[in-house]
Amino acid sequence: MGISDVFNKAKEVTDRAAEAGREKVKEAIDGTLAEIQSLRPVLSKCGFIVGDIGISLSIPPSFDVTIKQTGEGTTGLEELENDQNLTKLQSLVISSLKSTYALSGTFEKYGYFIGHLNIEVGIPPKVH
Repeated sequence: MGISDVFNKAKEVTDRAAEAGREKVKEAIDGTLAEIQSLRPVLSKCGFIVGDIGISLSIPPSFDVTIKQTGEGTTGLEELENDQNLTKLQSLVISSLKSTYALSGTFEKYGYFIGHLNIEVGIPPKVH
């Protein structure tokens, strides 16, 4: 086996690993989008909608989910937070909304209202 054979074999192994990695990323993106989609009816129950979704194609990929308050107000966050049937993502979003809107009185005192919340679903998750 010559040096060019070794390089060709190494390239072949690298190409296969890269393809497997792309498939894993596709699966992760698909799973996360499905879970974000499942947020819609949960959020609707307490006066919110998914306004926008952004993605950062990094390792691992991350998503920015913009949650918007509807004119109906924020109701039922406390009850939803205790729902044992929520997924981890749904629990994270509901908990983040509850924590953020607990501060709404402080913002309103200065004339600001919380209307949009950006939640970064990644490692680690973040609320903006």
